[in-house]
Order: sequence, then C-alpha cells, then structure tokens
Amino acid sequence: MPQGALDRAKAVVDAVLWLHPARRCLEQADGRRARVLGGAERGGIRVDGGEGGFAERTVSLQDIAWALVADDDVRENGGILDEGRVNRMRYLEGTPKGSTRWIDTGWALAALALARGLLR
Repeated sequence: MPQGALDRAKAVVDAVLWLHPARRCLEQADGRRARVLGGAERGGIRVDGGEGGFAERTVSLQDIAWALVADDDVRENGGILDEGRVNRMRYLEGTPKGSTRWIDTGWALAALALARGLLR
C-alpha cells in the first residue's frame, strides 16, 4: 500500500463520523444500503444492514485506503472506480475471491463517496 494511504483513509472515516448519525448512510452502486454505527476499534467504521439486513461488521482502514489507491489510479489512468478495480490494485492476480475481503470493498467505496464532498 502506498505511503500515506492509511492517513487519507482516516480522513475519510473522520468525515463520515463527523456527519449527523441520521446522514451516515452508505449506498452502493447497486442500491444496497448500510448504516454507519460508529468508529471501529482499529480506526475503520462499523456498519450494518439495518433492520432485517446484514449483521454488524467492520469496514477497515485498509479497505478504505485501497479504495483511495484505486481512486488515484482512475484519476491518473482513466476508467471506472469499482470493486473490481480496487481488488485488482489490492490483491495479486490469481488470488481466490474467497481469500479476499471483497465483501467490504463496496462499502469502502460507498464510504469514500459519502465523504468525498467533505474532504479537502
């Protein structure tokens, strides 16, 4: 991971947590939603799917940092920022999907989208 990416991820987390709790809602490109419950022990964010949705879990600082790395790549090389791009940046080619944190990549991208207008 490039130097400084975790510090930038912390800024994303801080921006999301700065929002009023009623506005801390993440939405993925496919329309799935999660609510941000608060900060995580190691600096990420805790999310859940709300009533009837998925159970609470953590989107780590690393998840968010890799989303930022992929966002930088889009800015430099063009293309689309999506889960596939983040995971191509993050994992060695051929890494089985079951050995990855693919499940949280979409939530990391949603957190970045929510925080984007609040970051300098």
